[in-house]
Amino acid sequence: MASLGYVFVHLPERSQPAHPLIQVKKTGSFGENGGRTDPCEVGEGVTSIHYLIIINFSPAIRQARSLTLRPAEKPEVANLPLFRAMNEEERDRIFSGSFLQVFPPQLVLFEVGQRADFLHVLVDGLAELYTSVGDRDTTMRIVQPVRSFILAAVVTDLPYLMSARTLESSRVLLVPAALMREVVRKDTALMEATMRELAFGYRDLVLALADMKLRQSAERLAHFILQQHDVQGLPETTVLPAEKRVLASLLGMTPENLSRAFGLLGKQGVSLKGRMVRMSDRAMLETFARPDKVPR
Repeated sequence: MASLGYVFVHLPERSQPAHPLIQVKKTGSFGENGGRTDPCEVGEGVTSIHYLIIINFSPAIRQARSLTLRPAEKPEVANLPLFRAMNEEERDRIFSGSFLQVFPPQLVLFEVGQRADFLHVLVDGLAELYTSVGDRDTTMRIVQPVRSFILAAVVTDLPYLMSARTLESSRVLLVPAALMREVVRKDTALMEATMRELAFGYRDLVLALADMKLRQSAERLAHFILQQHDVQGLPETTVLPAEKRVLASLLGMTPENLSRAFGLLGKQGVSLKGRMVRMSDRAMLETFARPDKVPR
């Protein structure tokens, strides 16, 4: 018997997922208290509406190429630290109960306060985790493939503390949260990996908070460039992972402050062309940025 799953998404203007296996139903706006109001059309003073995406999890649908991991993609996702050491049969169970979806740029995957229905795994593309107060928001993390998010909300079965949106066209594997919690209880290796990932997430949070409190804006930018250089492994160059507006928010700056920070780093041998950063003297930049003594 087929079962139904659902995802609430917030879609800009008239865009909506187009797939013959997915039923899209407009549900209208949501009030301040979370209650649904009557559906409203774009053009009546609103720029976006909510949709309810109903996904049929019948065997036939799960076997569709567009909603399952292709054979070439499974090893990359299976090699994530979270899934690497677990029982192969249980891992296949997770993958067979999950589905892969392509999302367009600037689509909100979930919002602060929503329950975690899925663990998201970014297979390719780029995603932003952010939070808001009033009409202001700030970037908390830029997620690059292949990486999962947000595990803490899935494990605790509590509302998200951050929202997520795609920054470019992205493929995301959606692992049902209830299935994830069930397998965590059964598979010791997955349980240990979950504990490690949550612990590393805590350590990253401490280092990010220390970075924000102890470094000036130009120093934070220099530190970020050095970190990206280590990850990317390119000789003398680093590619910024996102546009300057998002990067500025991530580093706790305005776009104008980010431009001034790049100007200051010119004295440290750093030049910028588009999203390509070149540094002529890494040692000079390290002296300026004072990298963390404890590695991430």
